[in-house]
Amino acid sequence: MNIEEKVKAHLKEIEQQHEVTIIHAIESGSRSWGFPSPNSDYDVRFIYVHKKDWYLQVFPERDVIEVPISDELDIAGWDLKKAMYLAAKGNVVVHEWLNTPIVYQSHPLLYPELKSIIDQSFNPQSAYHHYRSMAKRAWLDIQEQKEVKLKRFFYFIRALLSAKWIIQNNSMPSVEFGYLLANTGFNSEHVDNIQKLIKLKSTMMESERMVIDESLMGYVGNLFEELSNEFPSSPKLPTINWNDSLAKLLGMRS
Repeated sequence: MNIEEKVKAHLKEIEQQHEVTIIHAIESGSRSWGFPSPNSDYDVRFIYVHKKDWYLQVFPERDVIEVPISDELDIAGWDLKKAMYLAAKGNVVVHEWLNTPIVYQSHPLLYPELKSIIDQSFNPQSAYHHYRSMAKRAWLDIQEQKEVKLKRFFYFIRALLSAKWIIQNNSMPSVEFGYLLANTGFNSEHVDNIQKLIKLKSTMMESERMVIDESLMGYVGNLFEELSNEFPSSPKLPTINWNDSLAKLLGMRS
């Protein structure tokens, strides 16, 4: 049984055991972004929905489903209501899950409807600060080190380019690292360096460290310093009736 078959078997078991319908299940993390290591695990994430009556409880049950983590698989999901609540609060992770390229399972009716709703909720200002904060934490961790984990370095670059994309386009950045690298004005000479590091990372274990080219570190450090503390604009967001949207999806589930 290959990894995709294993994941799908787990998802089917989750649906049966918890009496839920999985709306969308994807691969998250470095494999989805495009820079995995040989020992990278599989980070499976999904959004699911219960039957309508489940949402009428006075004392609601847990809104997260998690499968015990193994050396190979890390599987976890959020209930539909939780995912919509977080999206309404500006959470970018929900957008990433709905737009990532590696999909294990997707409901033909519920997924397009949910994605249409969530897409409208994208808040460029919140997303910018999310990615800038991620870049800042990673940069503080690696900038003074002679040798760094490539995983941490790529987390930094991905967050940096995602923030840069939002400034340039006022839209959700691509989950695919290669697309960001090619479409954010990244210096072509350093693009070649990054691509070589991606190939190298595909042969190195997660814990291994290496020296990053000094000119590349200087270049990405300057890009980070160019990111403003304040988002340059505050676009008006569309009004979403979240209660009606939830009710519609629950009706489609039934």
